[in-house]
Amino acid sequence: MRTSDAHLHDLSCGEPELYVACGTRPEDWDGLPRGPGSVRCYGVHPWHSDLWVDSVREALLSRLDSDPGAGVGEIGMDSSREVDGMSAAFESQLSIASERGTFAAIHNVGCDPSVADAVRRLGKGCRSIILHSFSSDSMPVADMAARGCYFSLSPRLLSRRPERVRALVQKVPRDRLLLETDSPFGGGMDGLLSALAPMMGMECEDLALLAYDNLREAVL
Repeated sequence: MRTSDAHLHDLSCGEPELYVACGTRPEDWDGLPRGPGSVRCYGVHPWHSDLWVDSVREALLSRLDSDPGAGVGEIGMDSSREVDGMSAAFESQLSIASERGTFAAIHNVGCDPSVADAVRRLGKGCRSIILHSFSSDSMPVADMAARGCYFSLSPRLLSRRPERVRALVQKVPRDRLLLETDSPFGGGMDGLLSALAPMMGMECEDLALLAYDNLREAVL
């Protein structure tokens, strides 16, 4: 079975054939997994937006120069935290991804209008945009897909009622669906595959292959 993981921070859930290893602040960028299937992603997480200063911006640009193919992330917005400069840090980093023509990995908790607006204004040049741990009932999926977004589903989604999960999965275009563990913060991939595949009328192996192929298209 082809294995992929669109968003992780370490390999505590195993090492897939293809995965996006995401940083959250400069101090963890050097420690990102660098296995044969790794694509790195450097950024400042919204919880750490107060770290986004000129020297960190320059460090991010330097890191992207030295790691061809790397993306920008984990960046984004989060309504559960009050952190100075969150919107400015997110928009600045999304602009960098767009200017570099690379992909971005976006964290979004309760900020659908702001994130969608930023994607429309600032994400035009991105190779792709991965909406990490996607679970929104109100995000305009079709519009975001048309603007290069992929929708990465994590085990956290399974805490919802099955009918809500099924409705969300049915909204996501199959060619834009990704799977992730968010390791070490999420759960394993096997449980996610086992839960989602029947909802999609697929075998677990076929869903895993679909997610793998989509991630290749998004980041390679």
